[in-house]
Amino acid sequence: MKRFEMSIVLTVGLAALGLGCSRHGLPETKKKELESLKNEIVSDLPPPSGQITGDLIDQRIKLGKKREAAALLTRMGELLLVPKTFGYALPKFEQALTLDPTSGRAQFYVAVLKPLASYQGILSRSMKLGDAEHQKKMRERMRRLTEGSHKNYAEYWQYRPKGTALFANFKEAQDFIEIDAIPALKKSTDALDALKNTAVELNIPLDAWKNSASNFSPCESDGKQWKCSDAMFRNLRIQLDSVDRTLAHSALSTLLNAHRMSVAYSLEQVEQTFPELRAKKNIGPSIAKVEPLLKLRPHHELATIRSELSTVLKQAYDTVALQDAICNNSDRKRSEVFLASLCEKDGALDNALAIVRSLEGVQDLQYGLDEEGKPLLVEADLGQPFLKPLPDLKIFARDEHADPTYGGVFPNMDASEKNRLIREGKHQLEPDLKWSILLRRTMSQ
Repeated sequence: MKRFEMSIVLTVGLAALGLGCSRHGLPETKKKELESLKNEIVSDLPPPSGQITGDLIDQRIKLGKKREAAALLTRMGELLLVPKTFGYALPKFEQALTLDPTSGRAQFYVAVLKPLASYQGILSRSMKLGDAEHQKKMRERMRRLTEGSHKNYAEYWQYRPKGTALFANFKEAQDFIEIDAIPALKKSTDALDALKNTAVELNIPLDAWKNSASNFSPCESDGKQWKCSDAMFRNLRIQLDSVDRTLAHSALSTLLNAHRMSVAYSLEQVEQTFPELRAKKNIGPSIAKVEPLLKLRPHHELATIRSELSTVLKQAYDTVALQDAICNNSDRKRSEVFLASLCEKDGALDNALAIVRSLEGVQDLQYGLDEEGKPLLVEADLGQPFLKPLPDLKIFARDEHADPTYGGVFPNMDASEKNRLIREGKHQLEPDLKWSILLRRTMSQ
């Protein structure tokens, strides 16, 4: 209160001084001193209740209050994180980091959102991929997206930023993933690593995400600046602890390794196989004729995938091992951001551990049950295709039995026989084992 009263007195005094000297004017240096003092008084006054504007942020920057401006920019970015305006949030967080590189909140948001920026306009960029029938399906898919419940997201993925071109073929799409998307994800995982020991509090308008088609936003723009109303969302604070950060890091790492996998082998001219694929014919002969298809790309990172996948799964093992402490903690139950499925299945612990071990050497994995309900085991070394990748996967298109170990995954060379028993219904894949889906894809042709 005293500060407020002093501000009024000084403001009135400045006004009186200005009126008294208006006839003869003041020396230029004196004017600057008084203007500086006046600005300091204004900056000490509380901002308008619940309003964050571009003008307010600019004022703080001019006064040299960079950390305060960074906090306001971060808050504005959070308020923009609703379906209608989430595409405008990242630049605010990046500007906040420029002003205050120590801001944990801004660092977290940039790490999570930056990879998405690489994919802005990805739907429209992909419209020329494939043959005419595939392109027709893509246009219909985009139409449904832009008219459906996810229209606000679809618009972000639909409109291309300036300077980006359509992909002429699948090779260009893979080059984009390799040159743009993967480096962005690498930077994001590194940024999350740097936040391991940093306390981070988020304040996200979660209620606004319940209807992704809603045009509601606490922010509006007049074309020159954003104005955001903070009053409605001040109490939705979420503390991120080490478990949250581990889960966020694991999610980004999984996405990163999925990208690495998608560009390890060439998809060049894959559209030549689409007619047979749509007709549900045996596409092996068609694949075998396309020379560049499924050849190992020169800059693949398969060895890195094995190492990082093992790390991610170990993190998953450690996290699920803490299930009791996490799922029975009332404070954590209130968090809706990163803990959606941790408390669902007890078998996740054993599944994660089994895959970790099979990535690091030969392991007996249960893949299903026999006719009497007894466990079926197969020796598997899931790390081999990453450490010693085959130079050309078309060998399996030319001859299903060209490599009975399937790239070293099944060292006993018994995968084909077990696959035959599965096809004939004599062996049943265990549906509750999450890794069995991976095994099904590896064993089946």
